[in-house]
Amino acid sequence: MDFLWRASRSESTAMFHYFDGAAHVPGLLQDQAQMGMALLRAYDVTGEVEYVNKARQLAAFILSEMKNPAGGFYDIPMRDAASLKVRLTLIEQNGSAASFFLALFQATGEASYRDAARWALQPFTGSFPEYGVHTASFGRALQEYLSPGAVSKRAG
Repeated sequence: MDFLWRASRSESTAMFHYFDGAAHVPGLLQDQAQMGMALLRAYDVTGEVEYVNKARQLAAFILSEMKNPAGGFYDIPMRDAASLKVRLTLIEQNGSAASFFLALFQATGEASYRDAARWALQPFTGSFPEYGVHTASFGRALQEYLSPGAVSKRAG
């Protein structure tokens, strides 16, 4: 965890997508959410609060740089990031972000993280079959939001 934090992160763009001697592709929502979850798992195992503090930094990046005013979070922090021309609000990535925010809420008790999870979930309503398998992370996060602890109890 410490290596990833040092080698694959910058203050201005948060986590990078991969490292091959140098860090590449900065700021993808999925990378922030997955690293945030990994940090919270490290906290669960070690009890070291520094991991929660690092997860908070990633959450702050998502909230400040990736929030879609219409709801949810963009996949990239700015246009033309990671060679992507258009910012999208994608159901799968927002499901991962919602799960991260819910886990951070569980770790800290700070209601603002539960609110951020709701923000990630709220733009996706209506018919879900069109999203196919991409609804899996969204469905898991939605169930956790509606029934806190139900998913993690079943998975454990």
